[in-house]
Parts: sequence; C-alpha cells; structure tokens
Amino acid sequence: MQIADIQAYNLSSPLDPPREYQLYNGRRRILKRDLVLVTVETVSGEIGYAPVDASSSVMREFSNDGSLDKFVDVIERAIAPSLKREVITSIKTVGKIIRQTRLSQQFKSRSIAALDIALHDIKGKQNGVPVYELLSEKDEITSEVPLYASGGMYLPPVEMAAEAKSIMEAGFKGYKYHAGRGPVEDREMIRRVHAAVGDQIDIMVDGHTWWGLEQRSYDSNTIVELVSDHEEYGVRWVEEPIEPSDHERYASIASQTGVPLAGGESKAMPEDLIEFASVGGVDYLQGDVRQHCGFSGCLRVIEYCRGAPVTFVPHHFGTELGLIANAHLAAATPGTPFLEYPIYEDDSTSGMYPNPLATDILSSSLEIKNGMLVLSDKPGLGIEVNHDVIEKYPYVDGPWTEFVS
Repeated sequence: MQIADIQAYNLSSPLDPPREYQLYNGRRRILKRDLVLVTVETVSGEIGYAPVDASSSVMREFSNDGSLDKFVDVIERAIAPSLKREVITSIKTVGKIIRQTRLSQQFKSRSIAALDIALHDIKGKQNGVPVYELLSEKDEITSEVPLYASGGMYLPPVEMAAEAKSIMEAGFKGYKYHAGRGPVEDREMIRRVHAAVGDQIDIMVDGHTWWGLEQRSYDSNTIVELVSDHEEYGVRWVEEPIEPSDHERYASIASQTGVPLAGGESKAMPEDLIEFASVGGVDYLQGDVRQHCGFSGCLRVIEYCRGAPVTFVPHHFGTELGLIANAHLAAATPGTPFLEYPIYEDDSTSGMYPNPLATDILSSSLEIKNGMLVLSDKPGLGIEVNHDVIEKYPYVDGPWTEFVS
C-alpha cells in the first residue's frame, strides 16, 4: 500500500461540571476525557483509523507526556512527512522508521501504535478480512470476546457493592473497581463487594492511588497488609498496588502475599512490558494496542507470555474505537481471559462519569450480549467512524484530571 495522507484530530469530551471523588486525604477531579483520532489514507482511497487516548495511570496523567495536546503535532510534523508517498510492504517497517526518530519513548510508542492500528485496518479492507484474521495464523480465532466491567470510581463501600451486583446481573465476566478512600474503607469495599457477588464473577482491584498521591499515599507496610487482606476474597488480581517501575517491590509483595498482581499499562514500549514480566511478581500483564506499538508490539509481548508464567490481558480505558482495536487482538489470541470494558455514565446507565465521545466516535452501537462483545466480520476493524465528532468535540486545553486537597 502507498500512503497518501496522515491526519490527526485532537478531541475532548468535557465534564460540566467536573466530577469529584473522595480519596484518602484529598479528592480527584475529572475535568474531561481526550482522544486523538488518527486517519491514514492510501493513494487508492482506503482509510484506516486509530485512537490515541490519555492513559488512566496516575503516574502518566501528570507527566509531560500525559497530555495529548502535543501529539497532533508529533503525527503531522514528525511522522507524516517521512511516510507520505511511501510504499508500505510491511507494517512493521513503519515501526522501525519511527523508532529511529528523536521522539520520547512515550511518543514513539503511541505514534507506532496509531500507524500500526490504522494500517492493519487498511490491510484488512484491502484483503476483505477482519483484522483478527490478519493477526492469527491459527484456526482458533473467535469473533466473541468476553468483557470485564471497569468502573467503581472510589465509591463508598455500599455503593461499590451495589454497582458490582448490577454488573454481575448484566452478564459481565468480572468487575474491576478503583480503591483509594483509605485503608479502612478499602477493606470494607472488598468485603462488601465480595458479599454482593460471591464467586460468581471475578473481582479485580485497582490500587494505583495507594502509591500515586505523593505525601497522601499509603505507607509501604499498609500496602502490603492491604494486598494480603484481599487474598481471602479470592480476587483475580490487585492492579498497580505500588509504583510500576519498582520491579523488585512488585516481586517482593507477590512473594509476601500470594495475591496475583497486575500491571503494565504505564510501560512505554513492548520491551518494557517484557522486562517487567521477566523480573517476576506480575501475574497479569496489561498491554494495550493504543499504547504499546499497536498490534505488532502487543503480539510480540503475547508471544513472550506464552512461554512465561504470566497471562496477557488487554488493558483498555478509552473510547469504543480503542475497545474494538483491543478486541481484535483478544479475538486473535486464544487464552486471553477477557478485555477491559470501561463503564461510563449515561441517561440509562450508572458508571464512572459521562463520556459521550466514547460511544459517539462510532457510527453504530456495539453488539454486547451477556458480557460478550461480538465483533463484526466486516473487513478491517469492522466499524465506521463518525466524522461528526471532529466538529462536535473540539479540544479543550489542559489536564484531563487532577488531585485537589
């Protein structure tokens, strides 16, 4: 294929008024959700799409690379000129070209991801097959992907349990909630959530606020004790209970508690995910096609996991376009237990907070039945992007979230 044009559109879905959540010695404020929509067009007219979303990781949200306001310039000024009119015989070649730039690791990885996803979308359209068929050489692919619901934004324990029960009744295979209201309430959360759903669905706990609040963070001993306290409830995993770059402490907590740990979304490159897994301590490795060099990068990580005592579970905390991209990866890789599905609030559904851009990005609704996402057998990603969002959701400058006293 030959690239004719590459465009990037910075979009925002503001919360008016902003949503605030009580945390341990402070509050978290959600101001908006951002998305960069990347389009790649070939000289023959095919268009491929890719999303780049802000990370949900606390340590990424407030770093220089956490905001997406510079990413459009990266795509249009640093990436597009070197690829326009190029004849692409191998999608992986594009990743090699971007790796040779002087961009930061975060921008390299996300730029590669955007081009990799969009080019796979085009390749599927050119070959008349869905992306998940391109990604797998085996016959074990599936068009149905089990989902776990990701919600529970620092709710009081009673409300968290009620949400967990509603998630179970909706047919989802698991429920992940965000702890961080303080050690006492966090212990009450898991007790009540487990009482509400028992062992009928998996329970996952996101602990990134335990360590990510600077002077308001939990101390090391408290974190170890909290993780240990979750063992009796049979949680599927505790996610990012400590700073993800501290591999040795990850391994130490795993050995001390026996509780499965998850992490990886904060890593920049696929090789960083592999290094994280190789040290030990992480049982579930959370790669994301939007962040870790696209399908090509994540398949490399999945291949490593096949020979290691760690399970690859796709991370997703963005729009339905990103969900679809990660779902094609999951559909092509047997053994993937399920995919993260963020639950946003709308007129008919309770959830974390409103994010209408998450659904408006697609021209039609997804098919989700009893907690299963049914992928289309149409070529490429199998979806139509709603171009009206480009005008409807203009970019709003500034961070998407902040902590306040």
